[in-house]
Amino acid sequence: MEALRLERVSKYYQSENNVSVGMKHISLAFHMGEFVAVTGESGSGKSTLLNVLSGLDKYEEGEMFIFSEETSHYQIKDFENYRRENVGFVFQNYNIIDSYTVYQNVMLALELQGYPSRERKERALKLIDQVGLTKQKHQKSSKLSGGQKQRAVIARALAKDTPIIVCDEPTGNLDQTSAEQVIELLHDVSKDKLVIIVTHEFDQVSKYATRRIKMSDGEVVEDIKIKAYDNITVNKVEKTKSLNFFGLIKFSLRNLLAQPKRFVFMLFLMIIAISVFTVVYSNQIFGLRTTGLEQSSTYPSVPNSRVLVERRDGNALTQTDIDQIAEFNGVSKVYAYGALFYNDTSFNLISFFNGTEVMDMMGYRYNDSALNLNTSDLESGRLPEAADEIVVSRYWWGIELNETFLLASTRVWDWNKETLEASSIGYFKVVGIVNNDLQTIYFSEAFLDQPYPTTPSLDLTLKAQVKETIENNLKLTYNDQDFYVYQNGENFSGFDLFMDNNTPLLEIPVSIEVTITSQSLTTMLSTTKTIRLGNEFSSEGFNYGVISVSVFNSIIEDFLEEVEEEYVTLPSPIASVSIENQLVGTRIVNQLDVETYKVYYPANIPGFLQEFLVFILSIVAVIILTILGLFLYAVIHAVTKNMMNSRKKDFSIFRSVGAHESTLSVLVILEQILLSIIGLVLSVFILNMIVLFVPDHGLTIEYMGVTDYLILVLSITLLGLWLGLRFNKRVFHQTVIQSLTSGGE
Repeated sequence: MEALRLERVSKYYQSENNVSVGMKHISLAFHMGEFVAVTGESGSGKSTLLNVLSGLDKYEEGEMFIFSEETSHYQIKDFENYRRENVGFVFQNYNIIDSYTVYQNVMLALELQGYPSRERKERALKLIDQVGLTKQKHQKSSKLSGGQKQRAVIARALAKDTPIIVCDEPTGNLDQTSAEQVIELLHDVSKDKLVIIVTHEFDQVSKYATRRIKMSDGEVVEDIKIKAYDNITVNKVEKTKSLNFFGLIKFSLRNLLAQPKRFVFMLFLMIIAISVFTVVYSNQIFGLRTTGLEQSSTYPSVPNSRVLVERRDGNALTQTDIDQIAEFNGVSKVYAYGALFYNDTSFNLISFFNGTEVMDMMGYRYNDSALNLNTSDLESGRLPEAADEIVVSRYWWGIELNETFLLASTRVWDWNKETLEASSIGYFKVVGIVNNDLQTIYFSEAFLDQPYPTTPSLDLTLKAQVKETIENNLKLTYNDQDFYVYQNGENFSGFDLFMDNNTPLLEIPVSIEVTITSQSLTTMLSTTKTIRLGNEFSSEGFNYGVISVSVFNSIIEDFLEEVEEEYVTLPSPIASVSIENQLVGTRIVNQLDVETYKVYYPANIPGFLQEFLVFILSIVAVIILTILGLFLYAVIHAVTKNMMNSRKKDFSIFRSVGAHESTLSVLVILEQILLSIIGLVLSVFILNMIVLFVPDHGLTIEYMGVTDYLILVLSITLLGLWLGLRFNKRVFHQTVIQSLTSGGE
């Protein structure tokens, strides 16, 4: 049966300056069962003939028939199908995948041919045993001798079970003994195949050859039939199946792991590049999510590590509510009695000189739980344990360990010790100092876990504020003239009000008004009292007076009684939730049931210019990430290009074994994507370990959400895709022979 036929086929090679002839006007026919030896001097065209017959290279003139089918219209893909289904190869330089074991090289042919997966291992081991390499089956091919490599290639060629086997100088690099073994092995498997061997040493194959073709200067000068052969009929070759997606994944991982040093180097490069990009990306995300945020004026002491939650029905949170909130990832603890944090006021640490006079008053903006601190956060001291122990930020210098301070509201302006003590929450000992400037006081768990009162309580701080507002704004009206009383004096001469000139004593009604302004109330209070008025002064422009202590206090007490609800408060049912970062707080705000709960994140209130600032920063972030991404791509591409060029020979061997261009294209892309994804996973893992175990790490990766990670995965996947496409473009526009030549170079 005729397998191959050439009719006046010519092959030319073009260089920069001239065109050379590989072979010209060759007409030959080859039949199944033949063992053909092609001989000739170097440059005679015998390897060119073999490359054209096997579909490794294309021809320019004439016609080649494969099992009577014309091929002049064939494209590279058509010749790939031909090689895949019909041709097995044995080369002088072995063309073996050095990074693969013998077993993997043989399995490669079976996988690419689509051989049934359950039968591959058995067939591979049988062929390896047939060529005498059972002991070396798991040995890397790079460690084999020349004869062993050639036998491994023969086993791989046989694994395809193709009707044609072509051999280009299969014994050229072997000693005499190894050469004889290889030729005998080829003869043993050629009884039902067409075997074509190109050789310089005809004597090595003369014992088995059925035909000799001699070439010179690209022409056939001799074609002699040496012995008879059995004419074999070949059934139509069934088309092989392509690797499925999971097969390609397995193939890609094997290629990556086959060269550990290269894989580790490329992975290290990926980790560095991806880590740098991730850190910069997370910083930009952090900036976008925190810019333009302001502190709530209602809850000025709540830092961004706390969220406030209360039920809409006004009741305290139940244990079920607390458990639900605690389930959020990143929640450290839920404090049912959140009012113990004094969310609506900042504090002063007050020290006294000689125990009576105020010596220093140091303001702190926030308060928090010491549960959010680690021992490593402390500059000195320890974490608080008792209810009257605190840790403070190193915001004010001069604070020493074990000093005791009065903790009082910043709203109290009277520096009288008794007033300060009446409006404070008590004396506290500083047992630790944190080396940061967050203006924060950290309470102990013993303090924050105290039972909270359930009955109305007098807020002396608020009462002092309201009282001071009344005192500073007291206005009297007499004879349609308004004047303010801003100073009270002693009882004198029987008068209640002294007005700067000598007038008879009068008892007259005087209208008294005051406007009260506090955090939650703006109202006007008024009353009319009959007082003894002396030293009346009627001059226009008179606007102040001095009122007696008894009348003044009476007026103040009356007004304080009217606005008692301002400073007598019910226990707040609000809870405080300690969180790890701003992202957790935002998640709680967005995901808690708004029909059941009111959620406040006081440290992250959108400001007036937030949208504008976010827009500007978004543009800046895109520019920064684009520039950085292009730079990192250039670095990775330069290294990957060299790495992939060193593998061009491997991919050419894959093609010679029967891999489709489409299969290898997907394989290359998958390798790059897998490498990129593995690098991304390791980079994120390393960065998160730094966040967990390295103090003052300065990273903001914890602010990245699922969407951000998906964007990173997509970006890295596109990077791998692009690198793979660039490599494919350089490799697959060439024939196998061109690719092998450039790969060898």
